[in-house]
Amino acid sequence: GALVVGGTLDAARLVARRAAARRGAGFGWQTTTLARLAATLAAPTLGARGRVVAAPLGLEAVVARTLHRLRVAGPEGLGRLAPIADRPGLIPALLDTLTELRLAGAQPPELAVALATYARELDDAGLADRADTFAVATERASSLPPLPLLLLDVRVDSAAEAHFVAALAGAEVLATVPSGDERSLGNLGAVLPAAVERLPAASALGRLADALFDEAASAPDAEMVLFSAPGESRECVELARRVRLEAAAGTRFDEMAILLRSPSVYRTHLREALARAGIPAHFAAGTRRPDPAGRAFLSLLACAAEGLSARRFAEYLSLGEVPEPGATAPWVAADDEEALVDDEPEHPAAEEAHRAAAAEAPPAREATLPTPRRWERLLVDAAVIGGRDRWERRLAGLEARARLALAELEEPDGAEGDVHRRTLADLARLRAFALPVVDALAELPAAAPWSVWLDALRALAARALRRPERVLALLAELAPLADVGPVGLAEVRLVLRRRLADAAVPPPARPPGRVLVAPIDAVRGQS
Repeated sequence: GALVVGGTLDAARLVARRAAARRGAGFGWQTTTLARLAATLAAPTLGARGRVVAAPLGLEAVVARTLHRLRVAGPEGLGRLAPIADRPGLIPALLDTLTELRLAGAQPPELAVALATYARELDDAGLADRADTFAVATERASSLPPLPLLLLDVRVDSAAEAHFVAALAGAEVLATVPSGDERSLGNLGAVLPAAVERLPAASALGRLADALFDEAASAPDAEMVLFSAPGESRECVELARRVRLEAAAGTRFDEMAILLRSPSVYRTHLREALARAGIPAHFAAGTRRPDPAGRAFLSLLACAAEGLSARRFAEYLSLGEVPEPGATAPWVAADDEEALVDDEPEHPAAEEAHRAAAAEAPPAREATLPTPRRWERLLVDAAVIGGRDRWERRLAGLEARARLALAELEEPDGAEGDVHRRTLADLARLRAFALPVVDALAELPAAAPWSVWLDALRALAARALRRPERVLALLAELAPLADVGPVGLAEVRLVLRRRLADAAVPPPARPPGRVLVAPIDAVRGQS
């Protein structure tokens, strides 16, 4: 047996399959990634200490709470951060900085107070970040049975990860490092006393990279083609054309890959270009799709921000998230699934794979309420603009007009009378549903601590959404922010907007016969 730790899980499994195919069989092979192995080893100890691995948004919440504590402590608490303490980009930037410092075991004087406060807030919230997880996993690694260890293009960026590798290493260790990854090579060399053998590049691209700035190097290989295009869309069209040319020359689709440095910029253009060219593709980083429940919730918050705007309320109705009568919202815990796993290189801590369960939610059932499009028409006919009093007055006025029109009919039992009666029934249902929701929006605080906001938002989601699970999971992740505040509706919308508008769709297993489209790091350890 052997322990195969890959830069990606696919790479580790591929090596194990090839070894078993070459030898006829394989027993006791364990394939994983460094982050998965650390999380698995640390979980029992962290659980016994009453801590769980924090999701990315939960860590941002802890950093926001840390900044709040430092702000309350006065100018000396924030130090050089005081002038930018209210900037929205400070929280993710500070989280990255504190995480790197804790993984490196560094204590710069300028951030010593922030580091200590952050560690204390993590402990008080019962959360563990990446540094805590690797530290506990390093303690547990000594209890593992000694196995031959293969480190297959594993990215080792910090001292904490290097110490974990050292604790795993037994008598037999083989580590491969891609050319150019000097940080991983240095960190591994510091903990693994072994000889380093540098191999020449095996591919045309690797040879070009090695000789790029060497004036004495020969011309690039004939198989290397460089081209440029005016914009990402045209560039993707050129890539699709070259894939077709390679396929015509006899190269199978599943032997080709398109590697992207900026997947978020190219993904949409590539999907369109490859589809138009009839090229089957597998997107290793997954995709994102609009999330109706999240967007409906954001529309309600926009309705509150714009003075109970009927236009925003109609936007909410159009998304099909009106709940069934009598439905109750489920209890949902914070979603920390895959919080530490780094197999998705496009985002630290696998943000794209985060909330995969929500992305696989079953399709909505048919509503038993009347079709919301009729409600939208009623809002237009009633000329509702905004404001709680206007909602009540305009809907009551439309009802009075419908009753008067029905009373004035010569044949009230005819088809025209049925239209007015249906309008009255729709109005009654609309008022019974919409006015309590409008009241809840009107009662949202102007400024309050996050604890008050979270209670109000959970109640609103349970009342107004057919499928509130993803929204409730997100609100549960924000629990560490409870004492932070007061904050206003604008800040609440800013925090929620980029998390709720779209949902991640994780990729399935790569089927055969498809071109691989992936970030560059996704092919570490593969050929």
